[in-house]
Amino acid sequence: MTSLPPFPARRGDELSPKEGRSPAHPRDPVQRIIGAVWDFGALLVAVELNLAGHLAKEPLPVDELAKRCGAHSGALRRVLRTLEPYDLVRFSEGKRWALTAAGALLHNDAGAAIQGHIRGRAEPDSWRDILTWPEKVTADQPVTPSPRRRRRGLSASADIGLADLLDSVDTFGALLVVAQLGLADRLASTSMRIEDLAADCGADEKTLSWMLRRLVSHGLFSRRGGLYVTRPAAETLQKDRPDSMLPAVSMNGQTLWWEMLRRLPDTVRLGMPTLPDGSSSTYAYLAAHPDILARFQTFMGTRTYPVAQWLAEEAVPGSTVVDVGGGHGTILAEILKKQPTCHGVLLERPAVITATRTSLAGQGLLDRCTLLAGNFFTEVPAGGHTYILGSVLHNWGDARARRILERVRQAMTPTDSRLWCVDALLPSDNEPHPGRSLDMRMLSLFGAGQERTRREYETLLADAGLTVRRQARLPHALTMTEAVIAAQ
Repeated sequence: MTSLPPFPARRGDELSPKEGRSPAHPRDPVQRIIGAVWDFGALLVAVELNLAGHLAKEPLPVDELAKRCGAHSGALRRVLRTLEPYDLVRFSEGKRWALTAAGALLHNDAGAAIQGHIRGRAEPDSWRDILTWPEKVTADQPVTPSPRRRRRGLSASADIGLADLLDSVDTFGALLVVAQLGLADRLASTSMRIEDLAADCGADEKTLSWMLRRLVSHGLFSRRGGLYVTRPAAETLQKDRPDSMLPAVSMNGQTLWWEMLRRLPDTVRLGMPTLPDGSSSTYAYLAAHPDILARFQTFMGTRTYPVAQWLAEEAVPGSTVVDVGGGHGTILAEILKKQPTCHGVLLERPAVITATRTSLAGQGLLDRCTLLAGNFFTEVPAGGHTYILGSVLHNWGDARARRILERVRQAMTPTDSRLWCVDALLPSDNEPHPGRSLDMRMLSLFGAGQERTRREYETLLADAGLTVRRQARLPHALTMTEAVIAAQ
């Protein structure tokens, strides 16, 4: 077996002991627009559970707040953590959650109007209307964005976080139109006037103009001399890119995603999601709906691609790489292409492994792979140099995530194996981070699945007998945590 390399020289994307902001990336504006809709779900929870009313009298520990509003304390803590960067609540030194001046707007004289706006935007008819905007724009039918003048009581400066949340659903609707009409590809090599662009895609000029102006403010387009020009953020929506954001927009426009977000208040009350057709889990729902499952798998592939490229650079030539829960093999494929002397092992559920085999065979990599159908809660194949858990641990609560890690540790050797865990690490303070929005999505769709702070993540590894060797930033605001077996 190839021995572990010495601790690497520091790279520019490696984390320091103190957390810092991830470097900017062209995907970030699109990711923020998508994420803000899930943050709106947290705001909906705040309204439906009357969090502002309960906190208006005094700061409360999360357990007491949960008791008063009839919620699951763990789920409620995640909602509060999501709202904190918007300056609606604040976690104090006494381990109590307090209401801020902006958060008080949900409870004071302006509160009724703002709450009505939030509830109205979350009505089923309103959600369905927004999802049909692309069809309406091209059918010359009216589109009804929520007028900003309805946000009475908001200051344009002091309450910008709340204002952004109130606008988030409409902004995503505009993004959905741009994605489905292929505007990023239409503007890829030329700039166009709005009248020419509208004619080119058969859209209503006035409505399309409103949507593009909104996305200009989010950094996707520029308007110069009456001509619209794409910026790097919009270029990530081009369809032929292996890391295209189009599948992410499409997936977040699925009816199930929106319905589960709208049900988030009930999820927080129960501590677990309830799916509309009675499915036992979101994975079971996807398995029963092959068309949506195919979109989900495409989304995961494009999301994983830039991460796979980064990891491929780090693989040791001649080593065996074991991808645990590796899906269709996006990460493993890039490693094997970059490192022709490596061998790959991929463990997946029997229901997935056939599609994985087809994918890797199509890339001419099957002769360098061993595909295993199995269960990572039961056993992980031994003999690997590098083990990978790519966006796996965040699918599970602590107890089940720890069990996965224990199975990986049992397969590792103390001197020759390492583990790469890829997940979002939440900041320990109130800094904005895409992982907070992802945490709301995990809560809405998967219940126990969650994002963790750096300390929570390292504790999870330590409890499984592993110790962190290094951490590095990856695309999509993810972090690679490299761990080895802890010294006895």
